[in-house]
Amino acid sequence: MSQKGKQATKGQKQIKQENDSTMKFYSTVMIVSYAPVLIMGFIFNKGFGYRDISLLAFTTVIFGLCFKTMQSMAKSNLDLSMQQGMGEHLKDILLVTAACQMLGAFSMYFWFFWLVIPAVAFYKLWVNILAPWIFQAPVEQTDKQKRKMERKMRR
Repeated sequence: MSQKGKQATKGQKQIKQENDSTMKFYSTVMIVSYAPVLIMGFIFNKGFGYRDISLLAFTTVIFGLCFKTMQSMAKSNLDLSMQQGMGEHLKDILLVTAACQMLGAFSMYFWFFWLVIPAVAFYKLWVNILAPWIFQAPVEQTDKQKRKMERKMRR
């Protein structure tokens, strides 16, 4: 059922509640994503190698930066669930990183899935900024503007 007229806006209280539930969900996702890595590392590998530790450090840094940014957005009462907003991109990065970490416990080839993030970033950069700037059509001048330019050129 489509709604006619103006779209309903959210109040600050509702935004705060949604931000709190979003932060709880993504903190749970981050904590749960460490489980397969720890289980596989301790049970099957009898410890961690340099590769496992470096990937754990990498995901910890990514999680920390994204989560800290989301916290600062939530503290300033910005809506984290806003479509096409920065919060949406941060949540996508968190989910892809968690999936790579969980699947990476089974095979290192799953870490190539993380290359989706720079690919999507380049696509958005191309579609929204570069392509319109490069392929911009020349501005058509009206008759009045053409006459004015001709007068300037005659001087």
